[in-house]
Amino acid sequence: MLAYTYLERGKFALLDKPKPVLLDPGDAVVRVTLASICTSDLHIKHGSVPRAVPGVTVGHEMVGVVEETGPDVRTLRPGDRVAVNVETFCGSCFFCRHGWVNNCTDPSGGWALGCRIDGGQAEYVRVPYADQGLTKIPHAVTDRQALFVGDILATGYWAAQISQISPEDTVLVLGAGPTGLCTLQCVLLENPRRVIVCERDPQRLAFVRAHYPQVLALEPEGLREAVLAHSAHGGADVVLEVAGGGHLPSGLECARPNAVVTVVALYDRPQLLPLPDMYGKNLTFKTGGVDGCNCAQTLDLIAAGKLDTTPLITHLPSQGHRRGLPALRVPAGGRHQGGHPALTPPQPSYDRSLPREREEPYGYHDSDSEPRLRPRCPLRLPVPSGLALPPRQGRPQGGGRVLRPGGLLQGLAGTGH
Repeated sequence: MLAYTYLERGKFALLDKPKPVLLDPGDAVVRVTLASICTSDLHIKHGSVPRAVPGVTVGHEMVGVVEETGPDVRTLRPGDRVAVNVETFCGSCFFCRHGWVNNCTDPSGGWALGCRIDGGQAEYVRVPYADQGLTKIPHAVTDRQALFVGDILATGYWAAQISQISPEDTVLVLGAGPTGLCTLQCVLLENPRRVIVCERDPQRLAFVRAHYPQVLALEPEGLREAVLAHSAHGGADVVLEVAGGGHLPSGLECARPNAVVTVVALYDRPQLLPLPDMYGKNLTFKTGGVDGCNCAQTLDLIAAGKLDTTPLITHLPSQGHRRGLPALRVPAGGRHQGGHPALTPPQPSYDRSLPREREEPYGYHDSDSEPRLRPRCPLRLPVPSGLALPPRQGRPQGGGRVLRPGGLLQGLAGTGH
């Protein structure tokens, strides 16, 4: 099978690899039907993930069909459509029993798929602890609707839950990239009195205003004054920092005394907290890696029409082609702004030549550690206007050009998140 593979810092390649097999009784092998390219894959490319194993197949956000299960798998059978969880967790250790699955003590626990063990930018993937790591997709939910359930939507749901939002609250969300938009949707489920989104990119702001008219979408300039004007107690009751790139001080400034500040963004370097200025505000901080064990709940919410992340997908394989690569998260108009392209395995070619690469400064990321849709991602990405998937021999169809091994993520050569 073809698999997109991390070779060494700065180098990826599309390689032929054996189809994965069951290694442990709790494993399942899944045929990947749709996957995405996450900015975390770019972190691996840029050398920001020291745990990443050279030779590993990347990809940790995907959906598919169960092909085979081990003898200890109880909840799944071949033919089940499933969403794959970004986290690998045993379900029985101290942390798993408390729902803190990000800190599972199993040697394979935590972010393993696409980092320490082969992931899903391939035709097949082996999933350890399948009863925990795979969630059946309801019949009424499509692959596209379920694609982000195991990663960025799980992150947004987890962030909203730990922030303890009440109906009287004013909630400030910093950042409207893909993870920010997933967080926003989950915040709205809690029905707070007022939701404010802060974003510097005009297209992302326009997207928020078009899709969430009940939300006040603001630029960073004058944010504190606007928050004060729209809150009852001297600032936001809850602040969710989903932008990264040094936005945390702004969140602290906009929080009222005794507020909850939840840091969702993934930082890859130390940050300084203005503790002298914060003293006396009695803020409660919450942060960490997503405890992604609520996938069944989010799939039920999707089936009920209460969550919809499909507008975050900007690029999909062209009609008439069954096989492709993962789904990039990139926005309409050709700018990679934090959207998601969607792919289906293996080697793709683009319908048209790629537009010029766009690059964003490294520091501005949106926890959107991924090329996801609509908002700008801090990475350099050649954004295709369409994807056409060639036959396995690699012959382009419709005049497209083939992405040779290494071609896709070599294009993602910027230093951003």
